[in-house]
Amino acid sequence: MVTGPGFCLDLSLGGLVTYPFDSDGDGVADVCALPRTRRAAVARQLAMERLAVEFSVWFKSLLGEECAAVRESFGNPQAEAQDECQTYRARPPTDARVITAEAPLRVYVAGDSQAQFLGSWLNGESRLDVTVDTLHSTGLARPDLRDWPSHFADVLGDQDPELVVLAMGANDTQAMFAPDGTVVESYLGNGWHEEWSRRLNSVLDQFAAPHRHLVWVGQPPTLPDDFRQGYAVLNRLAAEVIATRRDTSFVDIWELFGGDGTYQAEVVPPGGGEPMTARQSDGVHLSFAGARWVADLVVEIAQGRWEFEGSG
Repeated sequence: MVTGPGFCLDLSLGGLVTYPFDSDGDGVADVCALPRTRRAAVARQLAMERLAVEFSVWFKSLLGEECAAVRESFGNPQAEAQDECQTYRARPPTDARVITAEAPLRVYVAGDSQAQFLGSWLNGESRLDVTVDTLHSTGLARPDLRDWPSHFADVLGDQDPELVVLAMGANDTQAMFAPDGTVVESYLGNGWHEEWSRRLNSVLDQFAAPHRHLVWVGQPPTLPDDFRQGYAVLNRLAAEVIATRRDTSFVDIWELFGGDGTYQAEVVPPGGGEPMTARQSDGVHLSFAGARWVADLVVEIAQGRWEFEGSG
């Protein structure tokens, strides 16, 4: 039986790592890769490690899906409770409340200008009772423009949303002040990643409740290269923070709007067909049509958590 991560670390197999292999089909790996598969196994392992780094958000999404699908235990539950898959397996079960037009889901959509069209589309669903709360040019970096955590405290004092959708961060690739008053430079500077992640975690903590789920909408690729680079960093940080939580989902829209290739103002809709204008002329904001695709992804998450009755 393969007893640990070092079991298959054998340079004689043609590389640093090979896949454990289940030779007798009992669900437990007991030997390393067979001779006829060793080279390919090493190549696949190295390719996966590159994917995990170069396409981290997408890779984490796939990892979460597979963690949820794989068998719950391989015979060592105490150790398995500490592995990376436990994060995904521990997500809360579907809420028992039935959502209808007469008893709609209470939704709060907040953020910068990207949240406006998204909120408008969600507001068109009859089984959603949507409050849209946006302020252009704001985010987590500049509480002097809007202190979102303080604002959220006021919101939660007045209402009790069940689904929270946050679309912000697009204005955050700038210097911030750390809690001790020191300046942390823009997203490439020392300490910036830690401070922005701390602020995001603080916001997510504010909304944490057994009956509530929060959806964080990632950033799309942009025409300006400086924005694109910063947004990719924000997506990675957000995905890393959210992967550790039970009450939050990350909506990765990077590939939906063109991915890492050449910027595309027109892209093929998720359902296929002719390319459509998905971006505004500034090369940053989503078009009204593009925001609809994101709204559909948010609704899919809601439908996976609550039971929706009737049609919207």
